[in-house]
Amino acid sequence: METKHTPGPWSATNDTVKGPSGNIVAECMGYSVKATAPEQRAQGGREANAHLIAAAPELLEACRNLSQYVAKGIADGAFKDCVLPKGAEKRLNQAQAAIAKATS
Repeated sequence: METKHTPGPWSATNDTVKGPSGNIVAECMGYSVKATAPEQRAQGGREANAHLIAAAPELLEACRNLSQYVAKGIADGAFKDCVLPKGAEKRLNQAQAAIAKATS
């Protein structure tokens, strides 16, 4: 069963992610473990995290569409005359696992 998330599009302003009706989806707090400069530690990567989270609905939809397209093409033999790159099915499995993680 798929969990329901706040529908997109989401937007990020500073360290806050909001849904289309202005409701807060996420607030990014804390420090970045990779920050090296004092100003990075103070900022903590929060804005970058917020922008990544805000893109989540579109990333999920794009990943779904692409993985369905590739899986169908493989199953239907549409790619039979094509040479798929080595590891294509592994990458498809990775995409499907990410989709499952995001929707469980």
